[in-house]
Amino acid sequence: MNHYAIGKVIDNTLFLPKDVLSMMGIKKDAYVLIEVDRHDKEAVVTRIGSADTELVEMNLILKNMPGTNAKIDTVLGDGNINILFGEGEAIDDDTYISIKMLDIKKSDMTISELCTKLRETGAVYEVELKPLDKASACHHVEDF
Repeated sequence: MNHYAIGKVIDNTLFLPKDVLSMMGIKKDAYVLIEVDRHDKEAVVTRIGSADTELVEMNLILKNMPGTNAKIDTVLGDGNINILFGEGEAIDDDTYISIKMLDIKKSDMTISELCTKLRETGAVYEVELKPLDKASACHHVEDF
């Protein structure tokens, strides 16, 4: 059975009970991914990184063909880059969109080098890599 708890919003900041944070393994300054269903007004919170995570959001527009994701994941693996979260979908017969949250803390590769390596696969139409620090990863309600 699921555990249910009540959080509270104070001054546009969501506070979660300590027991929930403990059960989820969320410690001070950890990163969480919040998946929101706007229609049902529900959200799922998933821990994706600890305080020392060097988080990068990767947005790709790819050729929609067999092996494309394997080429991308090979570049990431060869660069010692950890995939924390990934999602993608075909937008037409020729094009696929991929979004991944990466941890680059163990990589010697720069963002620029990663961008170049991804383009060299021949599978990528567009690359966007956004390093996220604590400030850029978090937004208050009034920011939207």
